[in-house]
Amino acid sequence: MKKTICLLIAMIMVISAASLTVHADQTFKVNAYGDESGGSDSNIPLGDTCGVRLKLNAPFKAISVRLSTYLKSDSVATVMLFKWAGDFEDTLKTAPLAQKTFEPVKDNLKHDMSFDTQPAGEYLIAIRNDNSQVCVWAWKGTNEVGKGMFYSGGSESPYDINVTITFTENVDEPFSKVESASAITGKRKAPPEYVPDADSAVVARAAHSTPWAATDELGRTLPTYAETGGLREDRTVALFYWSWHVSQDGGEPVNVQKIIDEHPEAQNDYTSPVWPTGARVHFWTESIYGFYKTNDVWVLRRHAELLADAGVDVIIFDNTNGTFTFRDSYIPIYETFMKALEDGVDVPKISYLLPFGDASNTMTQLSAIYQDIYLREKYQQLWFYWESKPMVMAHKNFISGSTDIAKEMRTFFTFRGGQPGYLVGSTSYDTWGWLSTYPQATYRARANKDVIEQMTVGVAVNHDYKTHQISAMNGENIIGRTYTSKGIDTRENAVKYGANFAEQFDYALEVDPRVIFITGWNEWIAGRYEEWCGVKNAFPDEFDDEYSRDLEPSKGRLRDNYYYQLVSYVRKYKGCEEIPVYSEYENANLNSGKDAWDKVSADYVAYPNNTGDRDAKGYGSYYYKDSSGRNDIIDAKVSKDGENVYFMVKCAADITPYTDKNWMNLYIDCGDGWGWESFDYVVGAKPATASAAYLQKFTGDGYKLEDVCEVGYKLDGDTLVISVPKSALGISGEEYKIDFKWTDNVQDEDGSGIFKGEILDFYRTGDVAPGGRFKYVFTSSTPKNAPVTDPVTGTQPDDPDKDTESTDPSSDKSYTPIIIAIIAVGVVAAAAILVPAIIKSKKK
Repeated sequence: MKKTICLLIAMIMVISAASLTVHADQTFKVNAYGDESGGSDSNIPLGDTCGVRLKLNAPFKAISVRLSTYLKSDSVATVMLFKWAGDFEDTLKTAPLAQKTFEPVKDNLKHDMSFDTQPAGEYLIAIRNDNSQVCVWAWKGTNEVGKGMFYSGGSESPYDINVTITFTENVDEPFSKVESASAITGKRKAPPEYVPDADSAVVARAAHSTPWAATDELGRTLPTYAETGGLREDRTVALFYWSWHVSQDGGEPVNVQKIIDEHPEAQNDYTSPVWPTGARVHFWTESIYGFYKTNDVWVLRRHAELLADAGVDVIIFDNTNGTFTFRDSYIPIYETFMKALEDGVDVPKISYLLPFGDASNTMTQLSAIYQDIYLREKYQQLWFYWESKPMVMAHKNFISGSTDIAKEMRTFFTFRGGQPGYLVGSTSYDTWGWLSTYPQATYRARANKDVIEQMTVGVAVNHDYKTHQISAMNGENIIGRTYTSKGIDTRENAVKYGANFAEQFDYALEVDPRVIFITGWNEWIAGRYEEWCGVKNAFPDEFDDEYSRDLEPSKGRLRDNYYYQLVSYVRKYKGCEEIPVYSEYENANLNSGKDAWDKVSADYVAYPNNTGDRDAKGYGSYYYKDSSGRNDIIDAKVSKDGENVYFMVKCAADITPYTDKNWMNLYIDCGDGWGWESFDYVVGAKPATASAAYLQKFTGDGYKLEDVCEVGYKLDGDTLVISVPKSALGISGEEYKIDFKWTDNVQDEDGSGIFKGEILDFYRTGDVAPGGRFKYVFTSSTPKNAPVTDPVTGTQPDDPDKDTESTDPSSDKSYTPIIIAIIAVGVVAAAAILVPAIIKSKKK
């Protein structure tokens, strides 16, 4: 009996223990969303992170997130769990409690992640797109079930997303409503416009590009102060800039110009076999930087410098379609421009052109941008201000409603509504145009109706000048680059001269508005349709060299001619600084120390930190790498004396040995003719030796050179000085002008490591100061402190530094022993005469 009772007790204990174990492992899966049929996909840009913030009322140990890829097979995503830290971005900076990478992501399925049990509290479930396309399912406009907040594109919205939580306890209310973390009150005012202080690099190391010279392929030179007058600080140049070259990557690039060159009959034949099929992106031609994306920071840094050197004040992003803000591009642009600004580049400010006629899309876009950038006061140094507020091209009446964010945005911004038409003038105040036919429309502000506030200048217009209707760029009677109101420019290579751009800009100069909006910089993509506006095989916005509207340099026949045409007109509109004139000898020469060079007045700033490697994916299968950046040029100076001109260059670190390829070239233009791309001489094309460098002269036949003479140089750590005789440059007297530039490791982009004389390589390899075709200008006049020539010997007093050793072959001191011998003979002779006389005198 006792055995039976003990057995029963034992069985009861086992059963009880089993029951307790089952209870301990019991879980409760709860969806943080409602009916699945109401959701829609929300795309996560590549490299970006979205997330949902939830307040959970019980412990939990797993989550499940539904992801989609639109049938992409190479999508990769990482799901992360964070403890909420008060702000989305601040939370992402903390260490995740758990994370799991899904490779590949399975389209339209749940993705599970388990972890150690976490206590009740407020959490962020984040999803990062690591490759290709990744979407989450969201229930927009409602957070009734999970009561959470959804973060995407830098903005906060009360959405639910398709997430399931595995709780370890069953509670009646698993979720509590979370409060907004955006601090939107409806009363926020914009901060004052950023003004750099005197110690900031953009002030202390200002490049002062308007005195620089340049000559384009057509022989056109840039205007100077003598033609434009001084700087006009009350004039603004805005440039249309396309920031969507990430999301538009839908396949392999197609160069339309190349196809039309080979098959002109295919222009309006949609079914022609010469047009590649499948996933393609049509480009009117190829940029000088290839088929790049606008998250390629190497390219963006070059954009920042080119636009700063051109005098562009603000770039305006194209956000005219849908609700896309292109955050995957605008964040890299902001980041790159901020870094350039810190390096002393006077980069353009940034603004947006929002949808012309869709109030809902405008509200959606501006809400996202406002919460991501302006509310957080991020990148404020780059905000474009107008009438003392950050400015956007959007219709203010589109920002409607009584919500706090609507109220706040209406008072935070200055609004100028975008005018889409090419023929319509200022039908209402406080609107701006983006493109127009000649003579262009003008726009005025309500607050100052007597002043023309804004007008546009276009490179080309997708407009039929006979029917006066919008048309595709490959239609008939289109306003292309060679169009003028007086007829088509028919001279040889007319497409390179920009007749339409010139006519429109000349008219803008005549009207002289406060703002000129230029279309455009880098659209590149030529969308192709079977028919559009009655045109077969239609390319609405861009087509080929003639019918396109980009100013960014290209690899095609337009090259960089339009860039310098832009620079020229910006100078005519905004003015120039005077070109300094240097007269005095400053005792800085080949053998001077760095202290002497520190005092030299003729100082030319170069941008630092722009020699990093390129390593970025382009459109389709294109991938771009470049590691030619080597010596980072940061400064140049010029000194002179009666015989020589001394060129000093300084780099960010010690200059590499003279034995390197393409080492430290000095290009000189003395105005002797075309030479090579306007340069007459170069030092460094012929490799230096340990004792001398070589001055060579361009023959006028491409990059062919002939020797002139050896020249001295001195390498001292981060500084190089080259001494060039004035006579070797054909210079006599003290009144002369020299244009010059420095380059290092410029080479052909074919990977050969050799420079073959293609000046476009100045934009895309090595380091160049100043950039592109620009040249520093040294203007000399007669010095007041010139040494006086001895009337007997015809010589000047020796420079006190000339006893320092150098590699100057002209500093031959072989005569020194002779002089010493002559002096010795003189001393002996004098002694022979004086000593006997002295002795004789003493005897007396």
